[in-house]
Amino acid sequence: MSERVYRILPNARAQNGPFLDFRIAKNVKDWNKLLPILNGERSARNYRIEEFVVKRKDACDWHYYLLSGSCGLISERLAEILGDAVKVCFELLPAKINDCSYRLLRHVATIDCLDAEASDALFAEDEPGKIMEIYRHAIRKDMLPDPCFFVMPQLPHFVYATQSVKRDVEAAKLKGLYFIDAEVWFDAITYSYEKPSE
Repeated sequence: MSERVYRILPNARAQNGPFLDFRIAKNVKDWNKLLPILNGERSARNYRIEEFVVKRKDACDWHYYLLSGSCGLISERLAEILGDAVKVCFELLPAKINDCSYRLLRHVATIDCLDAEASDALFAEDEPGKIMEIYRHAIRKDMLPDPCFFVMPQLPHFVYATQSVKRDVEAAKLKGLYFIDAEVWFDAITYSYEKPSE
């Protein structure tokens, strides 16, 4: 059982790194077809390799990119390091960024390990029980295999990892992943650990 669980964000914001700019024509996709595939709602049988452009020379040195409405893209190198840990919840679909090989994360399963009642979460006003954001997670770690790179059903576009995944990624010195201790209060919009006074 993992001692810690981490929410993963792309650290482009924290380290002035590259990002997918959707003002670039090649990055505009048919989202009505692509997102249902990436979210496991439609078969990937007719998927074709998606190509993206990042206008930075160091774009391929970054190993995780956010792709709004999905779980994002990971590099071939990160996929190798994750090994079977990524296959718990994801199928990896081939993609390219500037002619470098990446994998789109297509989530095909979730792990329901969140104790929503014990977490600090923002709930939708118009849909009782629907979680919009989680600031501090209460996670039932005994439900997680280790190593594990996963999503939860409450917010299936948020990616999480166990401590051993964090250790392996950091040992490989991969750029592009920002590991946030899921059990510590954190605002992913402002990248702040300071809880606002009520």
